[in-house]
Amino acid sequence: MPHPNAKPLQCIFYSHPWTALLLRQIKVINFADSILIELSAQSILSQVIAPKRKYRHGLTPVLASHQPTKSSFMQFFWSDPPDIFQAAMQICTEMPAPLVFAPAPAMSAVTQIAALRVAANQASTYQQMIALIHYEEAHQFSGLYDYVDKFHILWDIADLPNLTLTELMQLLVTRSVTRERWGGFHLCQHPLRKVETLKEQHASFAAVIDAFLLKLQ
Repeated sequence: MPHPNAKPLQCIFYSHPWTALLLRQIKVINFADSILIELSAQSILSQVIAPKRKYRHGLTPVLASHQPTKSSFMQFFWSDPPDIFQAAMQICTEMPAPLVFAPAPAMSAVTQIAALRVAANQASTYQQMIALIHYEEAHQFSGLYDYVDKFHILWDIADLPNLTLTELMQLLVTRSVTRERWGGFHLCQHPLRKVETLKEQHASFAAVIDAFLLKLQ
């Protein structure tokens, strides 16, 4: 069940790196006052969003640099800690909200999950967290899913409903995702990926989604 003291947390699985640039097509999510957090073994999104720019990466370095070291008495006089998300985020015009890239160099999923959960309980101007996970890395971050309020899948219709997608849906069923926690399967289409058999593709996905929904409690 979601952590009672944490900010609301949604999770979006996406089908390919450029799909994440189409987040605004998910109309059921209000991105205002949200912070996007990429979870990945190695940052994927920084490679497709202006890759030549220099970025800060990950929540963990920010948390590590702001660990309190003063005594309890001195902490009474200590100023409020900085906004963790403000210190780690990047403003990317392609995205609907500020984004925290996955760590570089690479960091374990366990560490990334722990950092997100610690950061979730810190005071911040951002009131909602949205985790972004490539669907092929879903199993690595399954330790987070008990704390997620809503799950979404953002899928480019040009990508076939393959075995790994089926495995992702089975993972969500295994993690006791209920209909109340299911945010939806959102089909999108990248402008550079034309699909000639659009009607047939929609039918293929409808069958997969219907089978998945029947398994939800």
